Amino acid sequence: MPKYRIIETRPATAFWEYVVEANDENEALDKVLNYEIEAEDHGFELDNDDSGEDDESTFEIFSAE
Repeated sequence: MPKYRIIETRPATAFWEYVVEANDENEALDKVLNYEIEAEDHGFELDNDDSGEDDESTFEIFSAE
């Protein structure tokens, strides 16, 4: 039986959360942008509009063989 690879794409927002010790907001942001601080949390959330409808996904189908 043939195999297929299906890739689903839908809108999402990725996030990283940092806790930074700094003298001010600019210094804190610089530390993050210069990779001096590692994220304490990260993940993603699906982007939903408020229409009550599910987000539309797109699908690509390829042979997996």
